[in-house]
Amino acid sequence: MANIKTIAFRNSSESIGNLQICIDNTSYALPDIMNSISGQYNVRCVFEKVENRLTYSDSILGELINQELLGKVHMDDKSDIRLLSPNGTLPEYKINMKLQGEFNVGVKIFKDKPAQTLPFIDVLPIPVEIITIYFYFSETKVNEKSDSFVFDKYFGSYDYLGFCLVDLPKMKEIIIRKYGNRKLDLIDEFSNTELIDELFEQGIIIITWGIHPYSYPIYSTEDRVSIRALLGREFCQEGLFRINEDIKELSLIPGYALRNWPELTQYEWTKISLYGKGEIVHLTPYILEDPDFETVSVSFLIHRSEGHLKESIPLLNVNLLYE
Repeated sequence: MANIKTIAFRNSSESIGNLQICIDNTSYALPDIMNSISGQYNVRCVFEKVENRLTYSDSILGELINQELLGKVHMDDKSDIRLLSPNGTLPEYKINMKLQGEFNVGVKIFKDKPAQTLPFIDVLPIPVEIITIYFYFSETKVNEKSDSFVFDKYFGSYDYLGFCLVDLPKMKEIIIRKYGNRKLDLIDEFSNTELIDELFEQGIIIITWGIHPYSYPIYSTEDRVSIRALLGREFCQEGLFRINEDIKELSLIPGYALRNWPELTQYEWTKISLYGKGEIVHLTPYILEDPDFETVSVSFLIHRSEGHLKESIPLLNVNLLYE
């Protein structure tokens, strides 16, 4: 989006707490967040020229930990906007917003963390939590009640078995008809029988395997244009699935849980809505990179499109963190 710029990097809470935005010859310190954060973080800075309302509601960015109206400034096509850290722990980032006029400058800061993590992910040498610093420039008073686009989001951790989204009642019917009430390891069944092909044929499952163990936000929305500014660039591969158009939501199940059937049916799994029209559902990874093209975070975006898909194409064995 032309009115939104995003930069990303990894850094410590101390560096984040010392960040400043410098507009021409005036520097503005961020509001204090040191009581709310500690350790290392993936940092996403979003800059938006606001028309009437903020594009992103709080719920898409995480937990709001502080906000402040920084001031009113006059800017033109020669104005210099930079993000910097006075203690020199970060390079200066120049932000080209092409602003002309008098603007109120505000900032909202969010912390987003996985709903659950796995033990081996907690000891990874890279952070999983995300700090989003949302700068906005508005010529009028901003309506804080954003008419944000409609979306679903879940931020969780997964091992190499990834995750699946499935119509669980319909899958249960198929498995009981095929196997009865036996205990099953569905990973083995998917790998060694035609069960997964039958689920694909019935148009009830989305699956990704062979991803790096990590914490990934999963988004679903019809408004791909608005959300892509948050997510970065589209990965070179995606999963394509034929999902019955009358299915409006699917249960999100981590891959490791598939080893315990039918116990997994006893859980209340998060449900992800499928927005848009059409029987094709895309599962697309997005990579948010720093200025040196190093991966900072990876997200998945789910959306529908119209057309005909002869057979589902799962997203398998993709190198998302270390391209």
